[in-house]
Amino acid sequence: KPLEDRTLFPSGMANVSAYIHSLGLKFGIYTSKGPLTCLGYQPDQPDRPGSCGNERIDAQVYANEWQIDAVKDDGCGDCPDHDPFAVMSKALNETGRQIFLSIHGDKAARPEYASYANMWRGGGGL
Repeated sequence: KPLEDRTLFPSGMANVSAYIHSLGLKFGIYTSKGPLTCLGYQPDQPDRPGSCGNERIDAQVYANEWQIDAVKDDGCGDCPDHDPFAVMSKALNETGRQIFLSIHGDKAARPEYASYANMWRGGGGL
């Protein structure tokens, strides 16, 4: 299950989401296809878990507990047992909530990304 950082978000993600929605805005969240987000691979930064192997659980939390409207799924790390972008896309769709999915894939974007996501790109960070 995705972790809430109560130091950064003391009232929890559901309350942050409710507040953002009360302003008439959409709320997005960041994850990565690997076991850690990109931040977790920086030596001076804290580990932040990615979604590898937990895509279905993460999607349910994003949709049903946190009421997320958009997910950025980054390309850091490896998830060798399955195609994590395809699994996340399917898991988000199965929640029944309309969620915009953005993929930042490998160095060279693959054509199948267009069938997984609303927006996708390859290459280095911007």
